[in-house]
Amino acid sequence: MKLPIRLGIVGTGLQWTGSHLPAIDALGDAFQIAALCARDAARRHELQLRHPSARVYDTYQTLVTDREIDAVVICLPIPLNAPASVAALDAGKHVFVEKPFAHSVQAGQDVLSAVTRSGRRLMILEQLLYTDAWAQLRAVMDSGEIGEVAMFDHASHGFIDTKIDPWGFGKTSWRIDAKFPLGSFFDGGVHEMALRSHLFGRVERVYARGQNFRPEHGEYDNVNAIIDYANGVQGVVSHSGLMGGSRGYFHIRGTLGLIVVEFWRALIENKITGQSREIRFADSAGDFWKSLHPRMWRELATCLVTGGPDRYPLEQALADIEALEAIDRSIKNGQSVALPEVSSSVDRAGSTR
Repeated sequence: MKLPIRLGIVGTGLQWTGSHLPAIDALGDAFQIAALCARDAARRHELQLRHPSARVYDTYQTLVTDREIDAVVICLPIPLNAPASVAALDAGKHVFVEKPFAHSVQAGQDVLSAVTRSGRRLMILEQLLYTDAWAQLRAVMDSGEIGEVAMFDHASHGFIDTKIDPWGFGKTSWRIDAKFPLGSFFDGGVHEMALRSHLFGRVERVYARGQNFRPEHGEYDNVNAIIDYANGVQGVVSHSGLMGGSRGYFHIRGTLGLIVVEFWRALIENKITGQSREIRFADSAGDFWKSLHPRMWRELATCLVTGGPDRYPLEQALADIEALEAIDRSIKNGQSVALPEVSSSVDRAGSTR
C-alpha cells in the first residue's frame, strides 16, 4: 500500500459530509476520493459535480468491484454496515467503517470471518479513541494516586429529536424506525462503550433498565446500567437521547480518591492527603471534538500503509456489541446477564491493576 490511498465512498449523508469529508479533504497527500455511490439520481449528480474526477455508482455492490480503489469508506445506516463491509472485503478492498460496525454479534462475526478469508484490513471510525488523553488517564489510574480503582459513574445525556436537534441526527429515518436494539444507546452510546472498554477492559456482567417516552423513535430513550468488568471495576452508566440539559459527567473512583474526567482535562483529588491537581491532556488543546476526526484519519492512513495497529481493534468492537446485546437482554428479562470470555487482548487493554 502506498499513498495516496484511493477511496470509494459508500454512504454520503450527514456523517460523511459533516465529519469525514472535511478531514479527508485536508489530507490530500494521504487520500484520494476515487469513487462514490448513491441510489438517488439527483444525489449522484451532486456528487459528480463535487468530485468531477471520481466515478459515481448507483450501488455499493458495483462500487466495491472498481479495480482503481484501494479501500472503501462505509457510512451507512447501522444494519447495512456489516453486509457492505463483507462485500468490500470479499472484493479485495480494505475497509473503513462507521461505528457500530454491525447491528448484532452475528453480523459482526460475519465481518470478522470476511476479514480472515480476504486478508484485508477493517478499521472502525471511532474518533473518540484517537487522542492521547486516555493513555494519560490510564497512567494516572495505574499510578495508584487514587488508590485501587473500584468504580466509575458515567452519564451521557443529549437531545436527539425529530424537531429540536442541533446536529440533525434525530431526523434520520433509520434512527426513528430503528432496526437495531436499545435506540440511542446503541447508536450514539457506542462512543462511550468504546472508551470504557479501552480503559477498563472486558465486560463480565450487566444489569440494566430502560425507559421509552417516544415509542416512534427507537427502542429506549433512557438506559441505566450497572456494568461489571473482568478486572474488578464496576461502572454505573446512564445514557439518554432525550433528557434535556445535558450535563453529563465521568467520575472514576478509587479507594483513595477521585478523577473527574472532562475530556480535555482531568481533575484528580486524593481524599486522604487532601491534595488535588489538574492535568491538561497533551493533544487536546483548542477544540477537543473538532480535532478528533483529522487526527483519526491521519493515523489510519499510517496504519494501513505500515500495517501497524489501530486504536479500536475489531475484536474489541465486537466485544462491545456483545455487551450492548447483553444490556438489551437484561432490560427485557429484568435480570443480570453474564457475558462469555473474549480475546485476552481486550482484557489486557483495560487492566488497571
